Amino acid sequence: DRVMIMSQFYFIAVLVSGTASAERYAGNDKARDEPSFVDLYGILLDPIKDSVRNVTEVGVLSSSSEVGVAYRLSVEMWNEFFPSALIWGVEAGYTPKILNSISHYPRFRKIDADSTKCEELSAFGFANESMDVIIDGGPHGVANANDALLSCLWRTLRPGGLYFVEDQRKYAAAEAVSPGKLGLSALMRFPESTSAAVRAILEENDCFFADTALGHRAWERSQHVTPTATFDRANHNSNVLVIRKRPSRSTLKRGPRGTVATP
Repeated sequence: DRVMIMSQFYFIAVLVSGTASAERYAGNDKARDEPSFVDLYGILLDPIKDSVRNVTEVGVLSSSSEVGVAYRLSVEMWNEFFPSALIWGVEAGYTPKILNSISHYPRFRKIDADSTKCEELSAFGFANESMDVIIDGGPHGVANANDALLSCLWRTLRPGGLYFVEDQRKYAAAEAVSPGKLGLSALMRFPESTSAAVRAILEENDCFFADTALGHRAWERSQHVTPTATFDRANHNSNVLVIRKRPSRSTLKRGPRGTVATP
C-alpha cells in the first residue's frame, strides 16, 4: 500500500508499524530506526516536494552496496517523495548489478564520480543555481571532505535551496577519540578549521544543526553496534547541518533559474 509505505518511510503522515514496509527500508540511513534523518527531511521538504525539480545526493548508495536492496533505498525514497524531480546520485563505483536495479527509476541520473574531487563533479556540467536540494552523505573520515564539497557544489544551489550535511558529530569529546573521523569535519570546528570560502557561506546564509537522535526508537541497538566510546545521547554522529541559501535582492527580481546539463 503506497500510503502505508510513504507514512512509514518518511514519517510525514500517520505512523504505520509492524508492516512489511518497515522491513523493506531497514538498513538505510533515512529509515526511522537508523539515524532518523527522516523526521528532519519530512519537516523541511514535505511543503516543497511538488515544486522541487532537481535533487543531488552525494553518497546515494548504502555502504552495504550489493547486500539485499539496501544500496538503492535512497534512490527509491527520493523518486517516490519528489514526484517531478530529477534525482542526481553521486557515487564512485556503480556496478552493473546496481545499475540494473535502479534502471526502472526514469528520473534518476547517475553521477559516477569521486565526491572528494571537485574537478570530477564539475565535469558533469551542473548549471549555477540549478539544484533545489543537495544532500552530502559522502565520506566523513576524509579530511575536510565536507568543507571541500560544500565549496564545490554551493554555486549549483538555487537561492532558497537547502543543503544538508549528514552524520555530523559536534561535541569536542569525540575529537580526542577519533580526530577527523566519524563526522568530525571542518564544518564542526567553525570557524578555525573551515576554508575562507566555506566560512563566508556559513556566515552569509541561514544554517543550523539538527540533532536527529531525539525520538530515535532504536538507540540502544545503534549504541551497541557503533564502535566508539563516544556514542551517547550527548555525543553522537546523528546531527545534520542544514544550510539555506539566502536569496538576495537581485535574485528576487531574476527570471527563471538555470537548467541542469544532462550527462
